[in-house]
Amino acid sequence: MIPLKKIYIIPTILLVFFSTIVNASVFPSNQLELINQPKSNITQELFDEIIDQFENTYKPIIKMKGGILKIQRMWSANEINAFAGRFYPLFSITIMGGLARHQFMTKDALTLSLCHEMGHLLGSAPTKKKIPNRWASVEGQADYFTTLKCARRIWEKDDNIQIIKEMEISPYIESACQNSFKVLNQIALCIRSTIASFHLSKIMEGIFNDGPINFDTPDQTIVAETLPNHPSSQCRLDTFLQGALCEIDYHDELSKNNPKKGACNLSTNHTWGIRPLCWYNPDQY
Repeated sequence: MIPLKKIYIIPTILLVFFSTIVNASVFPSNQLELINQPKSNITQELFDEIIDQFENTYKPIIKMKGGILKIQRMWSANEINAFAGRFYPLFSITIMGGLARHQFMTKDALTLSLCHEMGHLLGSAPTKKKIPNRWASVEGQADYFTTLKCARRIWEKDDNIQIIKEMEISPYIESACQNSFKVLNQIALCIRSTIASFHLSKIMEGIFNDGPINFDTPDQTIVAETLPNHPSSQCRLDTFLQGALCEIDYHDELSKNNPKKGACNLSTNHTWGIRPLCWYNPDQY
């Protein structure tokens, strides 16, 4: 019998290529590379450790869905990005070392980068409408999934109260998380997620040059149609924040057909945790 590894080696190579040409990435295609630029403190060893933890969490979940999770660790690549791809039964994430080495990258923000790519794979509706990426959740939904489902799943058993003691926390974020949650570790996890998302959004801000971004200056744009691609840096930060604030349990799965399921919505009387209108039009669903 031919080993499974050999059966899937060619599809995996094709999938890495495919995922880099479709728009299912944490950032838009960009020319930023780490040449004579300040770098983060993330080493290759830490890079692998973060990916190992992520794989250990999501491999069994993908297996239950009949799939195989493959994460391509491109540490030597200087590109600042990560990509997701589908070539059933393979669920692929490709993450570049340049992203990990970016000056604004942190250990937690790198986890959120992986979560965003998983959001394309498991984030469900709303999804992109055009071939070849109709399998992928839109960018805003992948961001929403990142803090609504993924970060909570990975970090729920951590001592988040102790972890955030070393972080600089804005009163705005602390108050918002306390309004959404009552259990101390859940409040701390909410704060941890939002701080990590700020670092990730700062990288986006550098690509788009559309700052400054801040949690208390939300994007006031109202879209006529749900955006398939990356919204503004501020809109993304708003989305990460709302995902972190939604009280719906991460075990409550999202739906491929109904974006209201497993999420917070105005129509279900939620005031916190709803998808921002700067990328999402609820009247379409």
